[in-house]
Amino acid sequence: MSPPVLQPASAAPGAAPKAHRAGRQRTYNAPGTRFLGGKLECLLPSVMWRHWLDTWQDRYVFLNLVTTQLALRYQRSALGFFWTLLNPLLMLTIQAFVFSAVLGANFKDYVVYLLAGLVPWQFFGGGMENGCRAMLFHEGLIRKVSVKKLILPLAEITVAGINMLFALTALFVICLLSGAPAHIQLVILPIGFLLMGVFLTGCALVGMTLVTRFRDVEHFLSIFLQALYFATPIVYKLENVKRLEPYVRFNPLTHFIAFFQHGIYYGTWPALSTWLWAIGMSVGMLFIGYVTYAWNEDDYVYRL
Repeated sequence: MSPPVLQPASAAPGAAPKAHRAGRQRTYNAPGTRFLGGKLECLLPSVMWRHWLDTWQDRYVFLNLVTTQLALRYQRSALGFFWTLLNPLLMLTIQAFVFSAVLGANFKDYVVYLLAGLVPWQFFGGGMENGCRAMLFHEGLIRKVSVKKLILPLAEITVAGINMLFALTALFVICLLSGAPAHIQLVILPIGFLLMGVFLTGCALVGMTLVTRFRDVEHFLSIFLQALYFATPIVYKLENVKRLEPYVRFNPLTHFIAFFQHGIYYGTWPALSTWLWAIGMSVGMLFIGYVTYAWNEDDYVYRL
């Protein structure tokens, strides 16, 4: 005789049917995620706000990272922190002298144009290179302390921004010595700095994710930045590359650096298209960078 088959007890009248597979059950962590299960909930405004609020709670770690990097940079130097002004002053002067001699341009005129684009480029290049490697730089901190990983690239970008402020001071000294006039359009420099910083943050978040997942990207990064440097009108003017001008204008950095070139060198207001490109690209890139970061936030530590 075959053994009796046990039948499951019938559910009480009106009771909801039980799910027999645990895989069917899902927990949503925020309102409105009924149709946005899993990592897609990072697109919700409430989740975005909570993400940035949690990052703000780690602001003391962020400040410690910034001050430590600035202090260690010239720790054993005789001139100390004075190098933050002297170093960009000397480097900018040397580069202006070399490029003006190679291109046969008037030094006093060319030095202002070159440095107006070179200073913001150094901010972007330095922030991008260090921001993309931020997870690798602070691997020990991540393994020991529970912090929002978003503060790591933000700290690197902040250090690059502080260095840029000192470089701008050196630039104004050079402009004063060369007899360059001061324009009212200098008031747009903080706007250009802010827009470039927002754009840089988005780029660094995407780059940090790629470097963490694929270490070969770290070696490709320097080559990419070098190519991007020559694709941006820093050494040359747009009117000198008429055939390539449409392609150069497609480069987002062309529009961000234009704020500094118009304010310092040309003394004119940027065109409306420059404003629209800069604002659109900065906001769009920040959104892409945030989504990339939020999507991979829990996986970073396993990629180190």
